[in-house]
Amino acid sequence: MPAIFDQKSRPLWLGRGRRHATKHQRSVLAARDKGCVGCVGCVGCAVSPNWCQAHHVGRWEHGGGTDINDMCLLCSRSGGASEMAL
Repeated sequence: MPAIFDQKSRPLWLGRGRRHATKHQRSVLAARDKGCVGCVGCVGCAVSPNWCQAHHVGRWEHGGGTDINDMCLLCSRSGGASEMAL
């Protein structure tokens, strides 16, 4: 499985080799996003990273990769709304 690693040798860019975010990717997403980034129907969401799921920005079904720059944290409400919006 090809991957690109960060400076501490943690894989953060996994391409199509893995669908779900790793614990290292989730850590980076939590630090970057600081919680749910919301979506079109959910402005100002304040859900913490512990209550969010990692989602692909470019849908997995349409070729999106499990890459840190193509993922974000969304709560269950925002995640469901983003699926409908895409």
